[in-house]
Amino acid sequence: MEDELNDNESEKRLNILEIKISQKYEKEEEEEENPLYDIEIKIEKHNNLLSKKNFKKIVFIIFLIIIIFGFLFLIGLLIIRMINNNKNEKEIPDNPETQNNIEPNEKKKCLNYDKKNNICITCYTGFKLDNGECKLNYSFKAIYLSTKENETIFLSNFDVNFILEMTVDNKTLNTKSREIKFAEPGEHTLYILVKSFIENFETNLAHAFHGATKMISISFTEKFDTENVKSMSYFFGYCESLLSIDLSNIKTTNLVNAEGMFYGCTSLKSINFGIFNAEKITTMRVMFAGCFELNSIDFSSFKTMNLESMDFMFSQCKTLESLNLSTFDTHNVQNMSSLFTNCFKLTSIIISNFDTKNVVDMGYMFYHCTNLKSLNLSSFDVQNVITMESMFGECAQIKSLDLSNFYPIKVSNMNEMFYECMQLNYLDISSFNCTNSNININIYNRVSKYGKIKVNPNFWEYIKYQFTGWTLI
Repeated sequence: MEDELNDNESEKRLNILEIKISQKYEKEEEEEENPLYDIEIKIEKHNNLLSKKNFKKIVFIIFLIIIIFGFLFLIGLLIIRMINNNKNEKEIPDNPETQNNIEPNEKKKCLNYDKKNNICITCYTGFKLDNGECKLNYSFKAIYLSTKENETIFLSNFDVNFILEMTVDNKTLNTKSREIKFAEPGEHTLYILVKSFIENFETNLAHAFHGATKMISISFTEKFDTENVKSMSYFFGYCESLLSIDLSNIKTTNLVNAEGMFYGCTSLKSINFGIFNAEKITTMRVMFAGCFELNSIDFSSFKTMNLESMDFMFSQCKTLESLNLSTFDTHNVQNMSSLFTNCFKLTSIIISNFDTKNVVDMGYMFYHCTNLKSLNLSSFDVQNVITMESMFGECAQIKSLDLSNFYPIKVSNMNEMFYECMQLNYLDISSFNCTNSNININIYNRVSKYGKIKVNPNFWEYIKYQFTGWTLI
């Protein structure tokens, strides 16, 4: 029985083996009959590979399309926003009549314009709506800088009763004051309207902004009617943070006193005088003294036929590089002492037109102008000068001085006239012939050891011991 079962099982296995062998041979016969079989297999594999690569490309293209559409969507949003902004803020129509009397720093007057009815609805700060038109409504615009929270800042010396309206950071104040407390630090813009000086017979604006140490810029409009004002002395005195001033709308037809007008404006860099009428001004003493940062001044509109005093006018203008005073009429000037004292960087001064026949004091006139290399003083008449003390003291770069036109017949003090002129090696003082027995004639101290001097023989006897080593010519 067992033998029969084993025989049956063996027979089944043999049958299965025969079937497999048979299938193998059939497959081989099929491959032999079809010579493109290998190629078809390769093509099938290649197609599978291509389908994978195409899938990646399709995914990349879809991703790129999404990015492009997103970018275009953002651009569309920006365009819509710009259109809405333009709708909210309508421009003033190009009508010349509506463009008149615009304050120089304002590009527009009308904030919101109704084109349909051809009227303005709202005006910018500094302008007042009047029958559909924006009219100038401030006398001056000033920017003040607060450096800490809740800082009280001094504005001006104007009587509060003289102030009509004050707008601070686009908010109109109900009260008028000479000072304001700012909650937040930073720059604050003020538009201030004051009463008419002409209508109120106001002629004295001395010290108007004196001590406004936090003011950094200021400009005026024609409403600041100064036509009858006679005094602006120390107008901006000690405005030590002031950087720029625009006076192009200021009328100075009757101005007499400009003493210390910009005195102590240590940070001032620019002044726009416009057409500044200086015809009646008698004093400009210390006018720019202490303007450390002012490196140039345009005096092209100045005509000074009544000027009498110029002492210390440019004293301590430490960065002033050149001065053209050719428009100045100085025939009435009596005092030029310390006119250019401590102008360290001054290299050029045009004063060849100066009429000095009435000048009494020239002491320290060019003292410590350490970069000044030459001077043309051919127009100088010094017959009435009494003191020339340290007139050229510490002019360390000057190598020659021609003072042949100097006839100092009244001078009583020449002490240290050429003090520390270390490079001076040519000096013509041939017209000097001082016979005043009270004269202090120590005219130099520590000049160059060698040089050439042209001098009157009589005067040489007084000074020869001071020029040991110099050649008399």
